[in-house]
Amino acid sequence: MNLVEFYDFVKTHNNFIITTHLSPDPDGLGAEIGLFRALKKYGKNVRIINAMPYASRYQFLEQEQCVEILSDTNTEILKDKSWNIILLDTNDINFIGKMADYVSLDFSRLFIIDHHDMPTDQKNMLILSDYSSTCEIIFDIIKMLKIDPDAQCASALLTGIVYDTGSFAYSKTGIHTFEVAAELYKYGANPTQIHSLLYESSSISVLLLKKAVLSTLELFHNNQIALLLLTEDILKKTKAELEDANDIINVPLQCESVKISIFLKQESRKQIRCSLRSKGTINVASIAQDFGGGGHKNAAGFRSELPLKIVKEKVIRHIESQLDKQ
Repeated sequence: MNLVEFYDFVKTHNNFIITTHLSPDPDGLGAEIGLFRALKKYGKNVRIINAMPYASRYQFLEQEQCVEILSDTNTEILKDKSWNIILLDTNDINFIGKMADYVSLDFSRLFIIDHHDMPTDQKNMLILSDYSSTCEIIFDIIKMLKIDPDAQCASALLTGIVYDTGSFAYSKTGIHTFEVAAELYKYGANPTQIHSLLYESSSISVLLLKKAVLSTLELFHNNQIALLLLTEDILKKTKAELEDANDIINVPLQCESVKISIFLKQESRKQIRCSLRSKGTINVASIAQDFGGGGHKNAAGFRSELPLKIVKEKVIRHIESQLDKQ
């Protein structure tokens, strides 16, 4: 699927449910809110339904309450096949929790929009891996629909772009990314305010969380690999949320010798989320794919139901073997 085909799909259908991955980040959430407001303006019936809540620190994105959490009150509409489902910012239904139960009822009504690498020619997938973020894709869809985004829509989209580009620092940041950001600024998005809300408005709990996570730092392979851990015990002690620690994975990369940063987060007793970041030419997406995940060259991840200790050992061993080949 390409942008024109998705445009035709939107024109010929009226009912849309938008969803995103578990633990929604500003790109997934911003893309949802941006597309929601645009499709509403286009005269469509639209709902946002996610499997789990987003972190409270991102509440500023939802100025008007529009994000629903999956519950008994909205399952009937999910079963109604006249409603199409648009999945944003992931191309893997294993990452959408209980929403997968309803998506799998009829894959013909599912449409995926994502920017993570995944070669595909499937008609229901719009995968544009040369884009910096899903929010950047959504902006192009909105413009194709000839809709002028309002300030809230523009702010949500620019927030997602700022977050997923590391404030325009990551390798997928291109000329088009800056052009879109400039357009969103014209439509009312405030970059200074977005930066403040994203990076200068955290609580003491978040500060204590980052302190605790940094205390777990381990270095491997002649200081080329850094590893951080976030356990359930740390979350309980600091009273922070899982998503509050996301940015900390980039701290080890500030060290010249560190080439890869690994962040293992204990989402539950049965599930570990591994995030990978790299700099230069090291492709962590291929590493994540070896564990059933994916992402971009310098930012990727996967989930595992293996014990934390085993995941740690496997990932370190695998990355060390990859570095030895270079």
